[in-house]
Amino acid sequence: MTLSRRAFGGLVTGAIVAGSGCLGFILGNEAQEFEASAATAGDASLEETEYEAAGEQESERMEIDRTFSAANQERQVVAVNYMSEYDRSVSVLSVEQRAAVFVAFSTPKVEILGETFNPIEEMSNRDLIQQVQGKYGGMEVGDEVGTTDVSTLGETVTLSKFEGQADLDGTTVDVYIHIGQVDHDGDYVVPIAVYPRQLDEEENVVALVEGLEH
Repeated sequence: MTLSRRAFGGLVTGAIVAGSGCLGFILGNEAQEFEASAATAGDASLEETEYEAAGEQESERMEIDRTFSAANQERQVVAVNYMSEYDRSVSVLSVEQRAAVFVAFSTPKVEILGETFNPIEEMSNRDLIQQVQGKYGGMEVGDEVGTTDVSTLGETVTLSKFEGQADLDGTTVDVYIHIGQVDHDGDYVVPIAVYPRQLDEEENVVALVEGLEH
């Protein structure tokens, strides 16, 4: 089970669209770039939970480039997001598979003329999970079944827990999905965890969120 970059790339696009009305006040022909800092799982929490980086690079850079017309001028904005993905091997249908997944997604605030534009700022956890579901074809999200308050990055984050289904090598598996969001150091950090419902994985998810570094 892999949460690919397409599940996240669209989250910040709405921010750029929302901010496009201010672009006519920005002079010059160079692109205006906004880059997040990567959010990662801390080494101690990875050791505790037995999760590992899912790819050769711990954090994947995701660049979104848009050109807009405003005040009879064209302006280009580049938003740079980061996605760090981790997983661990678990037994699903009597087969060992790397089917427990944790993702830390970071996206910049996109600040223009003192105003901040990013749809995540106004999104509830339900809104966020619907965005992910819309971008990731192998996932269906159902009802919210609980919340947990977790301390991370100097803030208290409310993690929502949803029931859902995900595709695992061609087989539909019942899963739990956890998602939250935190405003930290000029970025929005979104932790997401997905794992088969038969597992007791919530303690590991909390440990990974508590151990986030940004």
